[in-house]
Amino acid sequence: MKVITLGYDCSPAAQVALARAQRLALGHRANLHIVQVLEAGAAPVDRKNALARLKVEQRVATVDADDVAFVVLDGDPAVALSQAADAADADLIIIGGHQAKRWTDVAFGTTAEALLRWSERPLLIARAAPEHDYSQAVAAIDSEKSMRAALALASLVGATALMAVHAYELPFEAHVIGGEVTATIKAEETNAFRERMKRIPSPANLKVEAMAIEDDIVVAIEQASQASNADLVILTTHARAGLRWLLRGSVADTVLERSPRDVLVGRLPPHRI
Repeated sequence: MKVITLGYDCSPAAQVALARAQRLALGHRANLHIVQVLEAGAAPVDRKNALARLKVEQRVATVDADDVAFVVLDGDPAVALSQAADAADADLIIIGGHQAKRWTDVAFGTTAEALLRWSERPLLIARAAPEHDYSQAVAAIDSEKSMRAALALASLVGATALMAVHAYELPFEAHVIGGEVTATIKAEETNAFRERMKRIPSPANLKVEAMAIEDDIVVAIEQASQASNADLVILTTHARAGLRWLLRGSVADTVLERSPRDVLVGRLPPHRI
């Protein structure tokens, strides 16, 4: 990783994101571009004041001053941040995850979701104060393509372990019969998923495990995150529609709203016809 673009708005959430960006930049010897986006048509004096404040906010940086660039733009935050990341050829975009009554309304529903439409670059939503580098990541896996993408994303941010999570539903008949039949189907589902994951090469410095859970995908991610004490959740999406395919119903809203973990999202390659 050579360049990190941080979207910064001086909020407490942005300060958490700044701390994570500084830690990643230091660990990867990457350049850090701190970008603040003002309202469209901002006056020159507003840009000047914003730039001065950015430099003050960054005074406790743990990276060398030569590795930090400050950019003040105006306009739509997602568009401007995406363009700034493109101009810098950034390997990663980072924004803060604001606490809200509904996570989907404030985070995924606005800047983060818009960034997924405008940019193909990985997006890290930082929520937890970075007390250490990333170690255990949990990734939602539904295909070989999503597994390869998750491995690349985990390596990008320096995670040392990855739990691949596959969510599935049991046939109605299995619930009716129950007992040994249900246990057998669950074991077969888990074993089959683990065997598929073994066939996908992983980086030597990344420990990979697989877990199949009978439940909704977001509930499965939360269960696996708790079981493995994960500090990062990795999601992949095809979409210009953002993450709405992951956010179906109140359970998903509640899990993502309450999760203290950072979320790293990467775009999957387009389907070939």
